[in-house]
Amino acid sequence: MIVPVLWYAAFGALHETAHLLAASALICARDLRSSSSQRGGSDIFSARNYIRAALARHVLVREEAYEEGAGFVCEGDARLRLVRHAGWVASVGLAVLVVTWYLLCKKKETRRHSSSQWWRQGVEIAAVVTALEALATDLLQTQVAIFGGASSSSSFSNTAPPSGGAVWLFCGNFGIILVNLAWATRDSREALTVLEKMIEVTMMRGAQSGGVVSYNDDGDEDAMCSSAGGGAGGVHMGVHHQHTGRGGGGGGGGRGLKSVRVRVVNGKRTDLSKLVRNKLQRAMSSVRRSPAFRPFFAGHTRFATSSKSTMDGTHPHRWSPARVLPVYDRYGFAPIPAKRSMRVENFICHNGDFEFFQIGGEWYDTSAVQRWLEKATGVDMPSVVDSAAIAGVVDLIRTQGSWDLSVRYAFLFGVRSASSRGGAGSQEGVSAANVVKLEDRNVPAWEDYVRVAAAFDDAFLAEAEKIKAFEAYGRGSAGLENNVMAEENKAQMGAEATTSQSDTGWRLRRGSLQRNGDGAEAGAGAGGGSVGGVGSDGGEPESITARGNSLTGMRNVWGSLMTLMDPSAHGSGEGS
Repeated sequence: MIVPVLWYAAFGALHETAHLLAASALICARDLRSSSSQRGGSDIFSARNYIRAALARHVLVREEAYEEGAGFVCEGDARLRLVRHAGWVASVGLAVLVVTWYLLCKKKETRRHSSSQWWRQGVEIAAVVTALEALATDLLQTQVAIFGGASSSSSFSNTAPPSGGAVWLFCGNFGIILVNLAWATRDSREALTVLEKMIEVTMMRGAQSGGVVSYNDDGDEDAMCSSAGGGAGGVHMGVHHQHTGRGGGGGGGGRGLKSVRVRVVNGKRTDLSKLVRNKLQRAMSSVRRSPAFRPFFAGHTRFATSSKSTMDGTHPHRWSPARVLPVYDRYGFAPIPAKRSMRVENFICHNGDFEFFQIGGEWYDTSAVQRWLEKATGVDMPSVVDSAAIAGVVDLIRTQGSWDLSVRYAFLFGVRSASSRGGAGSQEGVSAANVVKLEDRNVPAWEDYVRVAAAFDDAFLAEAEKIKAFEAYGRGSAGLENNVMAEENKAQMGAEATTSQSDTGWRLRRGSLQRNGDGAEAGAGAGGGSVGGVGSDGGEPESITARGNSLTGMRNVWGSLMTLMDPSAHGSGEGS
């Protein structure tokens, strides 16, 4: 077991070294080290960055505001993208070489099971796993990317100071999405076995504590499940609810999507992977599962770097407890989303540091943000670790479908303080005055957000009713137009057939009279009378034509009415 882990660490260090080499090749400043120190940024060639590469499997590549005259091969984000892609290209190339070497050695091996064979197999597995992680984090960009800059939006990814930009390149978190339901059956343990192996691999990042969060859909309406108590050995198990986009009609509660969180603080002589797997297995067995639901698992292993290894500091983190909120569900193809009462909560697994956050155009450090989050959410800080603060920020910025959460977001991030309107967001660093201003800001109570959101909700529902009525009118208009067109076609075909019959009769009568020769004028007169008779019979098509004209007029009136109702028609008028 120790051989694959050591090689896994070695290949990870080589992967991060590829990032650093690419950065050194692309960022060609005259004096990179001195310029970086003048700007107060982190040098990519610092000992701390190499320690990150060797032990923590991530590096910091910062785009500093270099002095004039620094030469760059490429500009802007393109340079950072090249640095990012250099990692997975190097890891995949190295994995191909290792696999080729392993296959060649296997062909030359005379003994089927030798000590050198399992050693080489461990090297191969470590190289392949590192390459897969590199593809996921660098190519698919499933890592946390942090870009600095004063113009950045207020999101938890903006954790770099305002001077210059930076990108963190991470490798670490693990997870599974069960597409094949055979892996999710209660009697099948393949998924948990794979999860246990993934924890074993990521334990090289730290084995002091770890946890997993998953979800189960039991199919119950308004399903409720209380928290399960923690057991001995530093284990915390909680069964919670998370809102889902499925369910019946509007207004009622959606089908329950239950979150299952397991957290473990490891002992001196215990295996973290087995502890997490066993506790998760027990927690999952107590929750019913819908046969059609495809669960997923997300987890994290931790080595406490800036705090103690405690239960509250163990991932996955959640800041705010579950809350029942009215949420508009866009699941399906309905033009108007359905409104349902759903339980909403957020979990996060995070690698790296959360050092700064931008609020109202100003930058604040983690401690100030943590105190502000307590006021903004109305929830006491669950842990002093910075990752828990990210969970609190996610609670504030994840608002889709909820007027209550959207109004809170608009006030907290859309209303700027008087001190920040004068361009304070462009200042460098974080001052103590800013911290005081953030703590002194008044934050409305949750009930105030709900009252304001009710006004938005009423206006939204009124517009939704107009849309429904407009669509109903549109369907009625389409049906009426189809009926009018059918009647017009019928009238036109009848008129043409009658006219054709009268013309044919006239020609036959004239022909017969002309052949007789005598009484031609009388015959013609009779023929004329006959034609006149047909003409009188032709009153029927005349009446049908008149009816068609009437229906055409109705259609024109209806079209005018629809034009008046069409909002786009007002835009082309004299003004509305």
